[in-house]
Amino acid sequence: IMSDYTPIDCNLYDRYEAWATLRTSLVITHRDDHDAEVKHVGRIVDLRNEAGAEWLVLDNGKRIRLDRVLNVHEPSV
Repeated sequence: IMSDYTPIDCNLYDRYEAWATLRTSLVITHRDDHDAEVKHVGRIVDLRNEAGAEWLVLDNGKRIRLDRVLNVHEPSV
């Protein structure tokens, strides 16, 4: 159980939902389990609440805890 989860801002959660609905390709920078900065590119296919934490799931199956996300942006064309 991840009791150290810090809930994210509701407006930010709404943006994740909008990106998922619109199938927007994103570059997501986050901290992994070892506190290293990692980047993933993909589309959000699911948002879920598990073990007391909120997660996003990318189209490649990668799960990212929302309070560990540092930056989200659309890739430059």
